Amino acid sequence: MLLLSFMVAGERYGLDSRYVVEVLPDIRGARDGTGSEAFVYHGATTKVFDLTKMCSSQLAQANLTTRVIVVRGNDWVSTEFVGLLAESVTETCVVKQFAELPATPASAAACLPSVLGIDETGRQWYVVNLPALLDRLGC
Repeated sequence: MLLLSFMVAGERYGLDSRYVVEVLPDIRGARDGTGSEAFVYHGATTKVFDLTKMCSSQLAQANLTTRVIVVRGNDWVSTEFVGLLAESVTETCVVKQFAELPATPASAAACLPSVLGIDETGRQWYVVNLPALLDRLGC
């Protein structure tokens, strides 16, 4: 599985690239304090969720590698889009092996629904379960 990688609260995460519609530069608008905002994407208002804010008390860092990952709503044919604001969106990796997450994750960053993936170099990644995340977000 090809993953688009990013960081949340110091932990490596990956999103199955089949879900990714587009990766955009960081979109900073008027934040409402909840870690979410919206922008117009292809003529429709698209909500953006700050993944760092979801997992910690801080907003995503404003730097060149902070990006908005645009995904479709909770099915493959949806015309609704959702933006996920994430830090260090810089690379892809291939994960071929999966493992169960420990019953009590060692990090608060494991707040996103995910499974543990291991890439070809032996690095561990949290592989985000996007449908479960979108359900949690009400999308």
